[in-house]
Amino acid sequence: MLKLIDTSSADYPVGFSHNRRLFKVASGPYAGRMAICYASDDSTVKLVYADPPYTNWSTPASIITDSADYPVSGIIDSGGNIYLAYTLESSHDLVMKKLSFSDGTWSVGSRNTIYDGDDNYYPSLFKDKYDKLWVSWTRVSGGVYYISTKKSTNDGALWGLSDSDSGTDLVSGTTSAYSQLVYLPTYLLCVYTIDGTSLAYRKIETSAVVWYSEVELHSGTSLGKDFHAASSNDMKVGVAFSDDGDLYFKDYDNFAWSGTYSIDTDLSGSPVLKYNGSVPYIFFNKSAGSDQDQLQYSYREGSSFSTAQAVEGGFSLLDKVLLYRPGATAPFNDRSTEAGDDTSGDIYHIDSGKLIKDSGDIIYLGQTEKFHQVKVTLFTNGAGGTVSWYYWDGSQWKSFTPLSGSYDFDSSPATLRLWQDSTQTPSDWQTTTVNGSGKFWIRIQVISDFATAPVGTQITGLTGIPQITILQE
Repeated sequence: MLKLIDTSSADYPVGFSHNRRLFKVASGPYAGRMAICYASDDSTVKLVYADPPYTNWSTPASIITDSADYPVSGIIDSGGNIYLAYTLESSHDLVMKKLSFSDGTWSVGSRNTIYDGDDNYYPSLFKDKYDKLWVSWTRVSGGVYYISTKKSTNDGALWGLSDSDSGTDLVSGTTSAYSQLVYLPTYLLCVYTIDGTSLAYRKIETSAVVWYSEVELHSGTSLGKDFHAASSNDMKVGVAFSDDGDLYFKDYDNFAWSGTYSIDTDLSGSPVLKYNGSVPYIFFNKSAGSDQDQLQYSYREGSSFSTAQAVEGGFSLLDKVLLYRPGATAPFNDRSTEAGDDTSGDIYHIDSGKLIKDSGDIIYLGQTEKFHQVKVTLFTNGAGGTVSWYYWDGSQWKSFTPLSGSYDFDSSPATLRLWQDSTQTPSDWQTTTVNGSGKFWIRIQVISDFATAPVGTQITGLTGIPQITILQE
């Protein structure tokens, strides 16, 4: 199920893949309640929540209004309280707020300063079993990048010695740096990438003050923000990471780090890692073209990882893209393969050399599951013609206007929202057979001739999903 929560104009609506922004209340009368903290614009962070089965969400409520347009990171504790760390809009200080949970609602506390010097970005928060709060972040001073850490023993009221205390530097003198905190009982690990060339970590016993020396996990050529570390209930810790568009994984089993598993290649990023028992699942974006990404997942089975597959069948490449031209020697042309890649100008009917051209020409878009949007990239924009949109209601082709408005293949790229989300697709939309293939079909028929006929490059059920967040329970 795909449920539209809100739209956002922020650069990082849900942050990087290793930022926690999706939370679940663990216990009590509201156990299972899920909350999402997301940036709705360049300075505002909002909260929405829902109870199982998560089909009805609350009205978004503003919880932060002074954030810079950079990722926010959070953590939820056993009592349902949410802590958020973020970059302050005016000064780039690192600050935090606590959202206290009581009687089913979150109340926003006052802003506390973590560090008020230099420029500060990309925080990662954690709260250990002793109720100490920890944070790692990227500190930039004089154009040089550091990974710094601090902790608070009084629920975030004071961090380190003072607001001007820059904490402990785990890494210094780099040209880029991103970090994430992950917990194994008695140890806190700070996993990070630096200079685009190294994935490494340092760890500390939560009762200690000195961090262990660095351990490098991977040396690469394009290591940045696209990584995510997680721990399992049986004391494993793993990290999924993207290097130059290739996706990898390795984990620690209490004795040694594994070798490096190759998960996927070629334009795969924004990985998130979740253990199901002791089995690691990796969710990631697979690029299919400009601003077109498919959410996929893979899991370890035996000594290797499964072939990646789509998370949501209705939010993927289309199973079928058929072009129909009445009167042609071969009226149907199957352009499903061509529609799924980004080769320029290869979606056309062999008879006309065009995607659609004259009255009666039809594009059929078919999918095994219901879908609610279509992404169109054209090689040649159409002009002068008009089309009508239909779906099969079980007895006839029923006309409708896409939620995003009428579209006559006269602009590119175009994201067509047929309906709001998968919960709003028509209840009477039924499968039918077109050219021998049974699918949920959208029929797009020319009703007036094109003066300039369009030629297609790519037609999919995808859209841009540059960032993913993972559930923290």
